[in-house]
Amino acid sequence: MIALRAEIDAQTQVNDEQQIPPSTNYVELKVATQNIISAPQIFNQKRLVPSWCQSIVSGTPLIVYGIRDEYGHVKSIQQVKTDHIPDRVGQNILNKDKYLMFLSEMLSWIKSIVSEGVAAVYEFQWDSNAPGRGVTAESLQNESDGDTALHDANSFLPEWYVDEMEGYFMRKQWQSPHTSEEDISEDYDGESSSLLAEELFDRQSSRYSPGRRRKRTDKTIR
Repeated sequence: MIALRAEIDAQTQVNDEQQIPPSTNYVELKVATQNIISAPQIFNQKRLVPSWCQSIVSGTPLIVYGIRDEYGHVKSIQQVKTDHIPDRVGQNILNKDKYLMFLSEMLSWIKSIVSEGVAAVYEFQWDSNAPGRGVTAESLQNESDGDTALHDANSFLPEWYVDEMEGYFMRKQWQSPHTSEEDISEDYDGESSSLLAEELFDRQSSRYSPGRRRKRTDKTIR
């Protein structure tokens, strides 16, 4: 099973707080300059299309753009309904059913070719000349000779985080009333779960001195 997760910026207020099911009137908040807004073609392609793709997956019906000046101050607001974007951009460019079908096929394909494990790192690239879906996949770890140097250079999950999360979920499994001792791995090290999940942020933050910014390496997503 593949689960998709989305960050929700806001939600429109409802009069009935006891509404069942709860309201899903989510709102996506964006910021754009007046120059971008004043150029419809650029705004449609550079702002509306990415916003539509994001909002369709998360089920967000409304996008609110804050129009800012050169100083970063929001001077006005423009609302765009997600379902209205294909009409503005062009139905031939944005089609909800085709988009979700392609996404489903892509995720199923990715699941079929990748191997499980935190050491598995893959790079995906859009290539219009590639056969089939137009997407290529490459493993960034040479498993034939056990060389992990390339993996280490491309890995984005630090080892301490993996250890702590494994311990956290192992502890949650112990606490589950439906889990027996036979379900727990015998080589489980209880010390690895010494930190709670909410402590992870503090631990990670302590690795960086005040005022020191983390080094960011941008990777091409294929």
